[in-house]
Amino acid sequence: MNKYSEKINTFNFISGILDKIFDLFQAIDYVLDEDLITVKESEELLSQLKDLDISGSLFCSYTGFIVLGHKSE
Repeated sequence: MNKYSEKINTFNFISGILDKIFDLFQAIDYVLDEDLITVKESEELLSQLKDLDISGSLFCSYTGFIVLGHKSE
């Protein structure tokens, strides 16, 4: 468990599905380590996601592609 997953374990969607699909907490750790955002900004983001989740208005989407091919003979 990383340092941010413990902060928001009260709401299941973000700490469960959203983190598994998007590696949310790992991404936050990375951008913090790279000084791309501040700790305050990361806490505000997590707070906003929590509020959206609780209100039932959080939406996220994941698009993936599978490509299949055959070598010509």
